[in-house]
Formats: sequence, structure tokens, C-alpha cells
Amino acid sequence: MIGPVRQTIWRNDISAAQTLSVSTVLLAALGTMLFTVALGGLLMVFGSFLQDVELFWLRYLGGFGFLFFISPLLSWYGLIFGGATFLIAANKGYAGWLSILILGIASSTLLYVPFFSNDIHPVILIVFGGMTALVFWLVVKVISKGGLIPPRQH
Repeated sequence: MIGPVRQTIWRNDISAAQTLSVSTVLLAALGTMLFTVALGGLLMVFGSFLQDVELFWLRYLGGFGFLFFISPLLSWYGLIFGGATFLIAANKGYAGWLSILILGIASSTLLYVPFFSNDIHPVILIVFGGMTALVFWLVVKVISKGGLIPPRQH
């Protein structure tokens, strides 16, 4: 498993990407949203147990959990934009995991900073965008069964 993931850092096979469809991307977006809600719920529960801990940063786990929990309310249009650009990148051969990580960071920054520049710190947007992009890429890789394979050497 590590070998194919390492080989798909930047690129993917263009002919295999032709099997990816809009329904695959929509299922991956739904799976990504479910993952962020579940992660947010776990962080909120875990953070509620750590309110009296001396390490101050552990007290904020509940707040980050809440942000992850409500993330699908704010990020659904980011996933639509990201899904469309993902399909374009995959069909051009640039849907490696690091390429998609950079695309997620750029998308979240470009889409959300104009609207939330005073409310949410840009670093949080970068972390959320990168994490969401990697989860999206992994879900596509799992459900597409061969749509994101390393480029073939000719």
C-alpha cells in the first residue's frame, strides 16, 4: 500500500482517471463530510473530558471539534468547487495526493478568506482545507478501485 501511495505523490495515470465519474466525486464529498462530522464529534467528546487538564491547548479540542462538526455546513460549496477541479486535475494527470493537498489549501484560502477574513484565522482554513483534501483523495482512491493509480511507465 505504501509503494503506490508514494508513487502517486504528484501524478496519476490519465487513462485510469477516465473511469472517475461525477457520482464518484459526489460520493467522495459525502464521505468526506461524514468523516469530518465524526471527527468533530470525537474531538468534542474528548475535549469535554480534558477541561481540567493543565496543558492549555488540550482545552481547545472541544472548540476544534465543534469546527469540524459544523464544517459540512460551511464547506459544501468548497467540496463542489474542489470536486470539479479534482476531476479536471485527474483527467490531466495531476491528481497525486500532494497535488490535491495543495489544491485543497489553495481552494480553501481563495474561497473562504474573502468571506471569513475577520472571523476565522487563515491558518485554520489552511489546515481544514488540506485535511479535507487529503480525506477526499483517500475516499476517491478507496471507492474508485483503480481510478487513482500511479502513472504507467512507457
